[in-house]
Amino acid sequence: VWLAFVPLVTSWVWRLCFARATQQTVVRIARRSCAFNLLLTDCVYGSFLSAAIVFVFLGTASLREYLRQIRFAHHDIVDGNGNHRDGFHPLNPNPPLAGLRNN
Repeated sequence: VWLAFVPLVTSWVWRLCFARATQQTVVRIARRSCAFNLLLTDCVYGSFLSAAIVFVFLGTASLREYLRQIRFAHHDIVDGNGNHRDGFHPLNPNPPLAGLRNN
């Protein structure tokens, strides 16, 4: 069911989203669903669309997490003495103010 239904619906929704005339597109989709080879073509097309959508969302989430790690890694730079720069320590929830550093 999932290997046929989701790709078919994805393909049909894709066609409807970019249609100029919705009523004509619905009629074309209904005609395409009567022929087995066109139904199979829509299923394959929908599979590629579904995979592309999943990859875009996974790529976006991965990029977001990567940028978040870079931002937090910037604050976790340690100098030669083992002290964290700017008084920030990952385990300290209340870092000291930048102007009140202890030297």
